[in-house]
Amino acid sequence: MAINTFNTKILKKETLTDDTIKLQITAPKEFIFEPGQFITFKINNQGISKYRAYTILEPEPIKGTLDLCIKLIPNGFASEKFMKTKVNDTFEIKGPFSHFPFQKKRKEHYFLCIGVGIVPFYCMLKKHLKLYPNKKFTLIYSVRKRKNLLFDKEFKQMKNIYPNFTYFPTLTREKWKGKTGRVHTHLNGDLKNKIFYLCGLKGFILGTKEHLLKHKVKYENIIT
Repeated sequence: MAINTFNTKILKKETLTDDTIKLQITAPKEFIFEPGQFITFKINNQGISKYRAYTILEPEPIKGTLDLCIKLIPNGFASEKFMKTKVNDTFEIKGPFSHFPFQKKRKEHYFLCIGVGIVPFYCMLKKHLKLYPNKKFTLIYSVRKRKNLLFDKEFKQMKNIYPNFTYFPTLTREKWKGKTGRVHTHLNGDLKNKIFYLCGLKGFILGTKEHLLKHKVKYENIIT
């Protein structure tokens, strides 16, 4: 799949939570990608240019557009720019780049993530649930508080539509009627012969990977 370089324009900017926004941008009509892939923005801020990577959110966007979910970090180089970004602002884009290749031959898939690590899995699940009704999909998604949950309504709708999909969010710093605690505390039973996709901060990746390896999951069955 060819890597493209193109100029994009912001079409929409929407606030999702206190620290995340959704952007819709223009893209060439011939631009194609696989769920889980990302693009890079060339960010110009106070005379300095840096590239920042963002995963594509929607697997089947409106032709000529792409959707992105971006976390805003206080004093972050790109975040400062995106906080001020308005409709019709332009950026230079490169992509798509690979990240999470979907293992089509596997029957049981686990998606484990925290925070905005949910974005590639939203894209992958929305696409693959329709294509593979005979495969099992499980999403375990951890955030600090309920207000930090992204796309909770959409995942509940998917759960109602697809009987082969199990979804539960878990909170680490707030009590509620749902699950609580870190992702790995909900990984029980026989974990062998399953494929695991992990997305999140380094500490989460290392800790979850260690837990899986201790439970006899093969290294090649963990994709990060």
